[in-house]
Amino acid sequence: MDLFEILLVAVRRWYVSVPAVLVAILTAVAVGFVMQPEYKASATVLLIPPTVNPNDRRPTPASATPVEGNPWLSLGEVGMAQAVQVSVTAPQARQRVEAAGGVPDYEVGHTVRSGLLTIDVAAPTPEQVAVTVDTVTALIAEEVVERQRDYDPGPGEAIGTQLLDSGAGVVTSRFHILRTQLIVGAVGMVLATVFVVSFHAIARRPSRSRREQLASASRSGTGSVGVASVGASRIDPASPEAARVDRDVRPARPGNGRATGAASVGRAGSVGVAKVVGPAPPSASAPPPAPATWPPAPPGGRG
Repeated sequence: MDLFEILLVAVRRWYVSVPAVLVAILTAVAVGFVMQPEYKASATVLLIPPTVNPNDRRPTPASATPVEGNPWLSLGEVGMAQAVQVSVTAPQARQRVEAAGGVPDYEVGHTVRSGLLTIDVAAPTPEQVAVTVDTVTALIAEEVVERQRDYDPGPGEAIGTQLLDSGAGVVTSRFHILRTQLIVGAVGMVLATVFVVSFHAIARRPSRSRREQLASASRSGTGSVGVASVGASRIDPASPEAARVDRDVRPARPGNGRATGAASVGRAGSVGVAKVVGPAPPSASAPPPAPATWPPAPPGGRG
């Protein structure tokens, strides 16, 4: 069954398809009223290079042990941003955010070839959005400091952070509600189509009583003699068609016990009359026939 046939069935069974479609639409609308909107916010953190060149320190005596430099300065802000992105999205960091009252389903993005980190948060309440943004930005600043602490950088000799967007602008989003409504509506339409097609298939099947009537008519019509109907109408015996059929009937030959006859059937789906003719039964009052003699008597009674 293709789409066109399904549409024809839906139009033919409109008293079933229309309520089914209405149920699917009302279900999608009800889901939209039940679901709550989301609140979203975004924050941006920039990793900045050191303000003082470590090579500008006062020279140390030649006998002194060389001071190990900060390797993160060689990697730059881009390498530090990539490392921090991995750290603040780890499961341990998400647990800390959740313990602080935020939501663990936040995202931290990194702009290619730059030290920009973007924090995207979506939560059921504006308070949870604010707590999540503050906690994640604090984790980023803490992670940058901790990775350089072992190298004892001097003032201004380490990579730092700067908060460009604090994420104070919380917006309301209903996109997830619309997406859920579309999914529920599509599933409801599919189920409605299946229901209508199934109802149509069941309605086309004859009932049990109808099947019994057809079987009984088929059994009773086998071997019957008289008027044979082919279709839904019959020929009137007084009509010219019945008279023509009577003329076409051939009488039975004497001594042949089988019945012979002829039947006239009109066009496909028309009605015909079948008449069976056999030898007439002997009458009780008729005299018995004279016995046959051989050879036959000559004409005029002369022998």
